[in-house]
Amino acid sequence: MVEDRHEVIRAACRKKITFFADQYVWTEDPQAEDTLRKWPSFGYLSRALEEFRGAKILVVYKKSRQMLLSWCACVYAIWFAGFFASRQIMIQSTKEEAAKGLIQRMEFILAHLPEYLLPCSYTANAGKITFHHKHGTSWIMAVPSGANQIRSWSPTVVIFDESAWQEYIRKAHAAALPAVRGGGQIIHISTPGEADNECAEYFKNLCQGGKNKVLELHYSMMPGATPEWAAKIREEYGYEDDQWAREMEGSFNVGGGKPVFKPPFNREQYVQPLGYNPALDLIVAVDYGVRHPAAVWFQFIPYTFQIYCLRTVTGDDITLPQFAQQLIAMTKALIAPVRYTPSLKMRMYDDPAGQSRKDTGGPTSRQAMNAAGLYPCNSSKKVMVRESVMLVRERLQPRVGQDLKIRPGMLFDPSCVNLIDAMDGKYAEDEKVPDKYKGGITQHEVDALRYGLAGFLRLGDR
Repeated sequence: MVEDRHEVIRAACRKKITFFADQYVWTEDPQAEDTLRKWPSFGYLSRALEEFRGAKILVVYKKSRQMLLSWCACVYAIWFAGFFASRQIMIQSTKEEAAKGLIQRMEFILAHLPEYLLPCSYTANAGKITFHHKHGTSWIMAVPSGANQIRSWSPTVVIFDESAWQEYIRKAHAAALPAVRGGGQIIHISTPGEADNECAEYFKNLCQGGKNKVLELHYSMMPGATPEWAAKIREEYGYEDDQWAREMEGSFNVGGGKPVFKPPFNREQYVQPLGYNPALDLIVAVDYGVRHPAAVWFQFIPYTFQIYCLRTVTGDDITLPQFAQQLIAMTKALIAPVRYTPSLKMRMYDDPAGQSRKDTGGPTSRQAMNAAGLYPCNSSKKVMVRESVMLVRERLQPRVGQDLKIRPGMLFDPSCVNLIDAMDGKYAEDEKVPDKYKGGITQHEVDALRYGLAGFLRLGDR
Protein backbone atom coordinates (compact mmCIF):
# COMPACT_ATOMS: atom_id res chain seq x y z
CA MET A 1 0.00 0.00 0.00
CA VAL A 2 2.82 2.40 0.87
CA GLU A 3 4.61 1.61 -2.40
CA ASP A 4 1.40 2.21 -4.35
CA ARG A 5 1.03 5.59 -2.67
CA HIS A 6 4.64 6.46 -3.52
CA GLU A 7 4.06 5.47 -7.13
CA VAL A 8 1.04 7.79 -7.30
CA ILE A 9 3.15 10.67 -5.93
CA ARG A 10 5.98 9.95 -8.37
CA ALA A 11 3.50 9.91 -11.25
CA ALA A 12 2.03 13.24 -10.11
CA CYS A 13 5.50 14.80 -9.89
CA ARG A 14 6.46 13.46 -13.31
CA LYS A 15 3.27 14.84 -14.84
CA LYS A 16 3.41 18.33 -13.31
CA ILE A 17 6.68 20.06 -12.48
CA THR A 18 4.95 22.71 -10.36
CA PHE A 19 3.53 19.98 -8.10
CA PHE A 20 7.03 18.55 -7.68
CA ALA A 21 8.48 21.98 -6.81
CA ASP A 22 5.69 23.23 -4.56
CA GLN A 23 5.40 20.02 -2.55
CA TYR A 24 8.94 18.66 -2.29
CA VAL A 25 11.66 21.19 -3.13
CA TRP A 26 13.68 23.01 -0.47
CA THR A 27 16.23 25.77 -1.12
CA GLU A 28 18.99 27.36 0.91
CA ASP A 29 19.41 31.00 1.95
CA PRO A 30 22.86 31.41 3.61
CA GLN A 31 22.02 35.00 4.64
CA ALA A 32 18.91 34.07 6.62
CA GLU A 33 18.83 32.95 10.24
CA ASP A 34 16.90 29.86 9.21
CA THR A 35 18.80 28.83 6.08
CA LEU A 36 16.40 26.08 4.98
CA ARG A 37 13.57 27.47 2.86
CA LYS A 38 10.51 25.73 1.41
CA TRP A 39 10.02 26.38 -2.28
CA PRO A 40 7.65 29.37 -2.47
CA SER A 41 4.40 28.87 -4.37
CA PHE A 42 4.71 32.16 -6.25
CA GLY A 43 2.79 32.63 -9.47
CA TYR A 44 5.77 33.87 -11.47
CA LEU A 45 7.87 30.83 -10.44
CA SER A 46 5.10 28.43 -11.50
CA ARG A 47 4.85 30.24 -14.81
CA ALA A 48 8.62 30.09 -15.30
CA LEU A 49 8.73 26.33 -14.63
CA GLU A 50 5.89 25.71 -17.08
CA GLU A 51 7.58 27.87 -19.72
CA PHE A 52 10.85 26.02 -19.15
CA ARG A 53 9.10 22.79 -20.05
CA GLY A 54 7.32 24.00 -23.16
CA ALA A 55 9.62 26.35 -25.11
CA LYS A 56 12.14 25.41 -27.79
CA ILE A 57 14.19 28.56 -27.27
CA LEU A 58 13.28 30.56 -24.18
CA VAL A 59 14.86 33.82 -23.04
CA VAL A 60 14.16 34.83 -19.44
CA TYR A 61 14.70 38.59 -19.28
CA LYS A 62 14.60 41.15 -16.45
CA LYS A 63 15.82 38.48 -14.09
CA SER A 64 15.93 40.80 -11.13
CA ARG A 65 18.10 39.66 -8.23
CA GLN A 66 16.64 37.54 -5.43
CA MET A 67 13.94 36.07 -7.68
CA LEU A 68 15.20 32.44 -7.47
CA LEU A 69 15.54 32.06 -11.24
CA SER A 70 18.85 30.20 -11.02
CA TRP A 71 17.25 27.91 -8.44
CA CYS A 72 14.35 27.55 -10.86
CA ALA A 73 16.75 26.29 -13.55
CA CYS A 74 18.18 23.79 -11.07
CA VAL A 75 14.68 22.50 -10.20
CA TYR A 76 13.86 22.07 -13.88
CA ALA A 77 17.10 20.20 -14.56
CA ILE A 78 16.54 17.81 -11.62
CA TRP A 79 12.91 17.18 -12.57
CA PHE A 80 13.74 16.47 -16.21
CA ALA A 81 16.75 14.24 -15.56
CA GLY A 82 15.30 12.65 -12.41
CA PHE A 83 11.92 11.61 -13.81
CA PHE A 84 12.85 10.89 -17.43
CA ALA A 85 15.47 8.45 -18.72
CA SER A 86 18.11 9.23 -21.34
CA ARG A 87 18.07 13.01 -20.89
CA GLN A 88 21.25 15.07 -21.14
CA ILE A 89 21.19 18.56 -19.61
CA MET A 90 24.03 21.06 -19.72
CA ILE A 91 24.10 24.28 -17.69
CA GLN A 92 26.68 26.86 -18.67
CA SER A 93 27.59 29.72 -16.35
CA THR A 94 30.10 32.56 -16.39
CA LYS A 95 32.95 30.86 -14.53
CA GLU A 96 33.93 27.41 -13.30
CA GLU A 97 33.12 28.42 -9.70
CA ALA A 98 29.65 29.58 -10.74
CA ALA A 99 29.07 26.34 -12.67
CA LYS A 100 30.10 24.25 -9.66
CA GLY A 101 27.84 26.42 -7.50
CA LEU A 102 24.84 25.37 -9.60
CA ILE A 103 25.71 21.70 -9.13
CA GLN A 104 25.98 22.31 -5.38
CA ARG A 105 22.50 23.84 -5.39
CA MET A 106 21.14 20.77 -7.18
CA GLU A 107 22.87 18.46 -4.70
CA PHE A 108 21.20 20.44 -1.89
CA ILE A 109 17.77 19.99 -3.49
CA LEU A 110 18.36 16.27 -4.04
CA ALA A 111 19.58 15.77 -0.46
CA HIS A 112 16.28 17.17 0.87
CA LEU A 113 13.94 15.13 -1.34
CA PRO A 114 12.15 12.14 0.22
CA GLU A 115 14.09 8.95 -0.51
CA TYR A 116 11.15 7.39 -2.34
CA LEU A 117 10.41 10.34 -4.64
CA LEU A 118 12.72 9.76 -7.60
CA PRO A 119 12.24 6.60 -9.67
CA CYS A 120 16.04 6.16 -9.85
CA SER A 121 19.25 6.45 -7.88
CA TYR A 122 21.84 9.14 -8.55
CA THR A 123 25.55 9.88 -8.09
CA ALA A 124 27.27 13.24 -8.03
CA ASN A 125 30.93 14.07 -8.69
CA ALA A 126 33.21 16.42 -10.63
CA GLY A 127 30.52 18.88 -11.64
CA LYS A 128 28.12 16.22 -12.91
CA ILE A 129 25.05 14.47 -11.49
CA THR A 130 24.11 11.12 -13.05
CA PHE A 131 20.65 9.56 -12.67
CA HIS A 132 20.58 5.78 -13.04
CA HIS A 133 17.20 4.86 -14.47
CA LYS A 134 16.10 1.31 -15.16
CA HIS A 135 15.95 1.94 -18.91
CA GLY A 136 18.71 4.48 -19.45
CA THR A 137 20.95 7.07 -17.84
CA SER A 138 20.30 10.79 -17.56
CA TRP A 139 22.78 13.40 -16.42
CA ILE A 140 23.21 17.07 -15.61
CA MET A 141 26.57 18.70 -16.22
CA ALA A 142 27.56 22.28 -15.42
CA VAL A 143 30.36 23.89 -17.44
CA PRO A 144 32.02 27.33 -17.42
CA SER A 145 31.60 29.89 -20.19
CA GLY A 146 33.31 29.10 -23.47
CA ALA A 147 32.62 28.69 -27.17
CA ASN A 148 33.46 24.98 -27.33
CA GLN A 149 32.20 23.63 -24.00
CA ILE A 150 29.02 22.30 -25.63
CA ARG A 151 30.21 21.53 -29.16
CA SER A 152 31.30 17.92 -28.58
CA TRP A 153 28.02 16.97 -26.83
CA SER A 154 24.46 16.41 -28.05
CA PRO A 155 22.42 17.55 -25.03
CA THR A 156 18.66 17.43 -24.71
CA VAL A 157 18.55 20.79 -22.93
CA VAL A 158 21.11 23.60 -22.72
CA ILE A 159 20.60 26.22 -20.01
CA PHE A 160 22.70 29.39 -20.17
CA ASP A 161 22.87 31.11 -16.77
CA GLU A 162 23.75 34.85 -16.91
CA SER A 163 23.94 34.80 -20.73
CA ALA A 164 24.58 38.52 -21.04
CA TRP A 165 27.80 38.15 -19.02
CA GLN A 166 29.28 35.25 -20.99
CA GLU A 167 31.97 36.48 -23.38
CA TYR A 168 31.45 33.75 -25.98
CA ILE A 169 27.68 33.44 -25.74
CA ARG A 170 27.14 33.94 -29.50
CA LYS A 171 29.33 30.95 -30.39
CA ALA A 172 28.05 28.90 -27.47
CA HIS A 173 24.44 29.47 -28.59
CA ALA A 174 25.38 28.42 -32.13
CA ALA A 175 26.98 25.26 -30.74
CA ALA A 176 23.77 24.48 -28.83
CA LEU A 177 21.40 24.90 -31.79
CA PRO A 178 21.58 21.21 -32.81
CA ALA A 179 19.79 20.48 -29.52
CA VAL A 180 16.79 22.43 -30.80
CA ARG A 181 16.89 20.91 -34.28
CA GLY A 182 16.91 17.48 -32.65
CA GLY A 183 13.83 18.27 -30.55
CA GLY A 184 15.56 19.72 -27.48
CA GLN A 185 15.66 23.12 -25.83
CA ILE A 186 17.82 26.18 -25.23
CA ILE A 187 17.07 28.38 -22.22
CA HIS A 188 18.76 31.71 -21.51
CA ILE A 189 18.43 33.34 -18.08
CA SER A 190 20.07 36.69 -17.38
CA THR A 191 20.00 40.28 -16.29
CA PRO A 192 20.74 42.56 -19.29
CA GLY A 193 24.49 42.88 -18.68
CA GLU A 194 26.71 45.85 -19.54
CA ALA A 195 25.35 47.61 -22.59
CA ASP A 196 28.77 48.22 -24.13
CA ASN A 197 29.74 44.53 -24.26
CA GLU A 198 29.23 42.30 -27.28
CA CYS A 199 27.72 39.50 -25.18
CA ALA A 200 25.11 41.89 -23.72
CA GLU A 201 24.22 43.14 -27.20
CA TYR A 202 23.74 39.56 -28.34
CA PHE A 203 21.48 38.81 -25.37
CA LYS A 204 19.50 41.96 -26.18
CA ASN A 205 19.02 40.70 -29.75
CA LEU A 206 17.82 37.34 -28.41
CA CYS A 207 15.20 39.22 -26.40
CA GLN A 208 14.12 41.72 -29.02
CA GLY A 209 14.56 39.91 -32.33
CA GLY A 210 11.01 38.51 -32.27
CA LYS A 211 12.18 34.96 -33.06
CA ASN A 212 12.33 33.54 -29.54
CA LYS A 213 9.88 33.03 -26.70
CA VAL A 214 10.65 35.77 -24.15
CA LEU A 215 9.62 35.66 -20.51
CA GLU A 216 9.89 38.98 -18.67
CA LEU A 217 10.14 38.62 -14.90
CA HIS A 218 10.29 41.74 -12.76
CA TYR A 219 10.80 41.95 -9.00
CA SER A 220 7.36 43.53 -8.61
CA MET A 221 5.92 40.04 -9.30
CA MET A 222 7.20 38.85 -5.91
CA PRO A 223 4.70 39.04 -3.04
CA GLY A 224 5.75 41.78 -0.65
CA ALA A 225 7.87 43.63 -3.22
CA THR A 226 6.55 47.03 -2.17
CA PRO A 227 8.28 50.35 -2.90
CA GLU A 228 9.52 50.24 0.71
CA TRP A 229 11.03 46.78 0.09
CA ALA A 230 12.72 48.04 -3.08
CA ALA A 231 14.17 51.04 -1.25
CA LYS A 232 15.55 48.74 1.46
CA ILE A 233 17.15 46.39 -1.07
CA ARG A 234 18.62 49.33 -2.96
CA GLU A 235 20.17 50.68 0.23
CA GLU A 236 21.52 47.26 1.32
CA TYR A 237 23.24 46.64 -2.03
CA GLY A 238 24.35 50.27 -2.43
CA TYR A 239 22.95 50.49 -5.97
CA GLU A 240 23.55 53.66 -7.98
CA ASP A 241 20.75 54.75 -10.33
CA ASP A 242 22.21 52.98 -13.38
CA GLN A 243 23.11 49.82 -11.46
CA TRP A 244 19.56 49.61 -10.19
CA ALA A 245 18.23 50.17 -13.71
CA ARG A 246 20.30 47.28 -15.06
CA GLU A 247 20.15 44.76 -12.21
CA MET A 248 16.58 45.29 -11.04
CA GLU A 249 14.66 47.13 -13.77
CA GLY A 250 16.09 45.21 -16.73
CA SER A 251 17.50 48.19 -18.66
CA PHE A 252 19.61 47.31 -21.69
CA ASN A 253 21.14 50.79 -21.82
CA VAL A 254 23.47 50.79 -18.83
CA GLY A 255 27.19 50.50 -19.48
CA GLY A 256 29.80 48.98 -17.23
CA GLY A 257 31.41 52.23 -16.15
CA LYS A 258 30.26 55.66 -15.04
CA PRO A 259 27.87 57.17 -17.63
CA VAL A 260 29.43 60.22 -19.28
CA PHE A 261 26.41 62.24 -20.37
CA LYS A 262 23.84 61.43 -17.69
CA PRO A 263 23.23 63.83 -16.06
CA PRO A 264 22.45 66.35 -17.52
CA PHE A 265 20.81 64.25 -20.26
CA ASN A 266 17.32 62.91 -19.68
CA ARG A 267 14.90 61.74 -22.35
CA GLU A 268 11.98 63.89 -21.21
CA GLN A 269 13.81 67.16 -21.81
CA TYR A 270 16.36 66.30 -24.49
CA VAL A 271 14.36 64.20 -26.98
CA GLN A 272 11.71 65.72 -29.25
CA PRO A 273 10.79 65.68 -32.96
CA LEU A 274 13.08 67.96 -34.97
CA GLY A 275 13.11 69.10 -38.58
CA TYR A 276 15.68 70.44 -41.03
CA ASN A 277 15.89 74.24 -41.33
CA PRO A 278 17.04 75.15 -44.88
CA ALA A 279 18.07 78.62 -43.70
CA LEU A 280 20.83 77.12 -41.55
CA ASP A 281 23.94 75.12 -42.37
CA LEU A 282 23.53 71.35 -42.24
CA ILE A 283 26.45 69.69 -40.49
CA VAL A 284 27.28 66.07 -41.27
CA ALA A 285 29.78 64.41 -38.92
CA VAL A 286 31.40 61.09 -39.84
CA ASP A 287 33.26 58.35 -37.96
CA TYR A 288 34.82 55.78 -40.29
CA GLY A 289 34.83 52.89 -37.80
CA VAL A 290 35.78 49.36 -38.84
CA ARG A 291 33.03 48.08 -41.15
CA HIS A 292 30.64 50.06 -38.95
CA PRO A 293 31.02 53.71 -40.04
CA ALA A 294 28.60 56.20 -38.52
CA ALA A 295 27.23 59.67 -39.22
CA VAL A 296 25.30 62.35 -37.36
CA TRP A 297 23.38 65.20 -39.01
CA PHE A 298 22.96 68.32 -36.87
CA GLN A 299 22.33 72.06 -37.04
CA PHE A 300 23.31 74.95 -34.79
CA ILE A 301 20.39 77.23 -33.83
CA PRO A 302 21.79 80.79 -33.38
CA TYR A 303 18.76 82.22 -31.58
CA THR A 304 18.81 79.62 -28.79
CA PHE A 305 22.50 78.57 -29.02
CA GLN A 306 21.38 74.92 -29.25
CA ILE A 307 22.56 71.96 -31.29
CA TYR A 308 19.75 70.00 -32.97
CA CYS A 309 20.72 66.38 -33.77
CA LEU A 310 18.38 65.53 -36.64
CA ARG A 311 19.40 62.04 -37.80
CA THR A 312 22.02 59.36 -37.21
CA VAL A 313 23.11 56.16 -38.91
CA THR A 314 25.54 53.34 -38.19
CA GLY A 315 26.56 51.08 -41.06
CA ASP A 316 26.30 47.33 -40.61
CA ASP A 317 29.38 45.57 -42.06
CA ILE A 318 29.52 48.05 -44.93
CA THR A 319 32.33 49.44 -47.10
CA LEU A 320 33.05 53.18 -47.21
CA PRO A 321 31.94 53.57 -50.87
CA GLN A 322 28.63 51.94 -49.93
CA PHE A 323 28.38 54.10 -46.84
CA ALA A 324 29.03 57.25 -48.86
CA GLN A 325 26.05 56.45 -51.10
CA GLN A 326 23.94 55.79 -48.00
CA LEU A 327 24.92 59.22 -46.62
CA ILE A 328 23.86 60.92 -49.84
CA ALA A 329 20.50 59.10 -49.91
CA MET A 330 19.77 59.90 -46.26
CA THR A 331 20.74 63.56 -46.71
CA LYS A 332 18.35 63.84 -49.66
CA ALA A 333 15.55 62.32 -47.59
CA LEU A 334 16.27 64.62 -44.64
CA ILE A 335 16.26 67.90 -46.58
CA ALA A 336 13.33 67.12 -48.92
CA PRO A 337 11.70 68.97 -50.58
CA VAL A 338 14.92 71.03 -50.76
CA ARG A 339 17.06 69.70 -53.61
CA TYR A 340 20.46 68.11 -53.00
CA THR A 341 22.75 70.31 -55.14
CA PRO A 342 26.34 71.65 -54.91
CA SER A 343 24.89 74.91 -53.58
CA LEU A 344 23.39 73.14 -50.55
CA LYS A 345 24.47 74.78 -47.30
CA MET A 346 26.22 71.69 -45.94
CA ARG A 347 29.49 71.17 -44.12
CA MET A 348 31.06 67.79 -43.35
CA TYR A 349 33.56 66.95 -40.60
CA ASP A 350 35.33 63.68 -39.88
CA ASP A 351 38.15 62.11 -37.90
CA PRO A 352 41.41 63.88 -38.85
CA ALA A 353 42.98 60.41 -39.07
CA GLY A 354 40.76 59.83 -42.11
CA GLN A 355 43.32 61.53 -44.31
CA SER A 356 46.09 59.10 -43.30
CA ARG A 357 47.03 56.55 -45.96
CA LYS A 358 46.05 52.95 -45.36
CA ASP A 359 48.78 50.41 -44.58
CA THR A 360 47.56 48.42 -47.59
CA GLY A 361 48.47 51.27 -49.91
CA GLY A 362 44.84 51.79 -50.92
CA PRO A 363 42.90 55.06 -50.83
CA THR A 364 42.41 56.84 -47.53
CA SER A 365 38.99 56.98 -45.87
CA ARG A 366 38.64 60.59 -46.94
CA GLN A 367 39.56 59.75 -50.52
CA ALA A 368 36.85 57.10 -50.58
CA MET A 369 34.35 59.79 -49.58
CA ASN A 370 35.74 62.23 -52.15
CA ALA A 371 35.14 59.67 -54.89
CA ALA A 372 31.41 59.87 -54.09
CA GLY A 373 31.42 63.68 -54.18
CA LEU A 374 31.63 64.16 -50.40
CA TYR A 375 34.39 66.37 -49.05
CA PRO A 376 34.77 66.11 -45.27
CA CYS A 377 37.43 68.11 -43.47
CA ASN A 378 38.68 68.75 -39.97
CA SER A 379 41.51 70.41 -38.15
CA SER A 380 44.94 68.91 -38.77
CA LYS A 381 45.24 68.90 -35.00
CA LYS A 382 44.53 65.49 -33.44
CA VAL A 383 41.13 65.40 -31.78
CA MET A 384 41.86 64.11 -28.28
CA VAL A 385 39.20 61.68 -27.08
CA ARG A 386 38.72 62.97 -23.54
CA GLU A 387 38.75 66.62 -24.59
CA SER A 388 36.16 66.14 -27.33
CA VAL A 389 33.97 63.88 -25.18
CA MET A 390 33.91 66.61 -22.56
CA LEU A 391 33.07 69.05 -25.35
CA VAL A 392 29.90 67.03 -26.06
CA ARG A 393 29.10 67.02 -22.36
CA GLU A 394 29.66 70.78 -22.21
CA ARG A 395 27.29 71.35 -25.13
CA LEU A 396 24.59 69.32 -23.33
CA GLN A 397 24.50 71.83 -20.48
CA PRO A 398 21.49 74.20 -20.34
CA ARG A 399 21.85 77.35 -22.48
CA VAL A 400 20.37 80.81 -22.15
CA GLY A 401 18.96 81.95 -25.50
CA GLN A 402 18.68 85.45 -26.84
CA ASP A 403 15.19 85.58 -25.35
CA LEU A 404 16.77 84.79 -21.93
CA LYS A 405 14.96 81.44 -21.72
CA ILE A 406 16.91 78.42 -20.46
CA ARG A 407 16.89 75.34 -22.69
CA PRO A 408 18.88 72.08 -23.02
CA GLY A 409 22.09 72.71 -24.94
CA MET A 410 21.32 69.88 -27.37
CA LEU A 411 18.14 68.24 -28.60
CA PHE A 412 17.79 64.84 -30.27
CA ASP A 413 15.18 63.68 -32.74
CA PRO A 414 13.60 60.35 -31.62
CA SER A 415 15.02 58.70 -34.74
CA CYS A 416 18.55 59.06 -33.28
CA VAL A 417 18.08 55.82 -31.34
CA ASN A 418 21.71 54.77 -30.82
CA LEU A 419 22.89 58.27 -29.99
CA ILE A 420 20.06 58.74 -27.49
CA ASP A 421 20.98 55.43 -25.84
CA ALA A 422 24.58 56.65 -25.58
CA MET A 423 23.45 59.88 -23.94
CA ASP A 424 21.18 57.91 -21.62
CA GLY A 425 23.94 55.89 -19.97
CA LYS A 426 25.20 53.43 -22.56
CA TYR A 427 28.37 55.43 -23.27
CA ALA A 428 30.54 55.19 -20.18
CA GLU A 429 34.05 55.64 -18.84
CA ASP A 430 35.97 52.39 -18.62
CA GLU A 431 36.45 51.57 -14.93
CA LYS A 432 39.76 49.82 -15.55
CA VAL A 433 41.50 51.97 -18.20
CA PRO A 434 41.87 55.75 -17.63
CA ASP A 435 40.60 58.03 -20.41
CA LYS A 436 38.98 55.12 -22.23
CA TYR A 437 35.31 55.08 -23.14
CA LYS A 438 32.99 52.31 -24.27
CA GLY A 439 29.51 52.20 -25.63
CA GLY A 440 29.15 49.21 -27.94
CA ILE A 441 27.45 50.05 -31.23
CA THR A 442 26.53 53.51 -29.87
CA GLN A 443 30.20 54.47 -29.64
CA HIS A 444 30.55 55.12 -33.37
CA GLU A 445 27.83 57.79 -33.37
CA VAL A 446 29.33 59.47 -30.30
CA ASP A 447 32.68 59.53 -32.11
CA ALA A 448 31.02 61.11 -35.15
CA LEU A 449 29.33 63.73 -32.97
CA ARG A 450 32.53 64.69 -31.18
CA TYR A 451 34.40 65.00 -34.50
CA GLY A 452 31.59 67.18 -35.81
CA LEU A 453 31.52 69.45 -32.78
CA ALA A 454 35.32 69.64 -32.69
CA GLY A 455 35.38 70.81 -36.30
CA PHE A 456 32.33 73.06 -36.11
CA LEU A 457 33.45 74.78 -32.89
CA ARG A 458 37.14 74.79 -33.85
CA LEU A 459 38.32 72.73 -30.92
CA GLY A 460 41.13 74.52 -29.08
CA ASP A 461 39.92 77.90 -30.35
CA ARG A 462 36.26 78.10 -29.39
